[in-house]
Amino acid sequence: MFQDSTPEAYFHLALFNVFSIFNSVHLFFFSFQKNSSSWVLLNLAAYYWRIKGNALQAVECLRQALYFSPR
Repeated sequence: MFQDSTPEAYFHLALFNVFSIFNSVHLFFFSFQKNSSSWVLLNLAAYYWRIKGNALQAVECLRQALYFSPR
């Protein structure tokens, strides 16, 4: 029923500076493991999944980010 979307390559260019702050994807995932309820990290994870073309996973990350966001 649902299909993966096409990868959104321009996000990779837009987020290059953000991910270079983390210096590597490993550091990002380490940060996420330490604080899996961080709405900021969940938003970045959603962008990652959009870049990879997995829209369903991106929506799930955004749903969780909304849940953990400050009111």
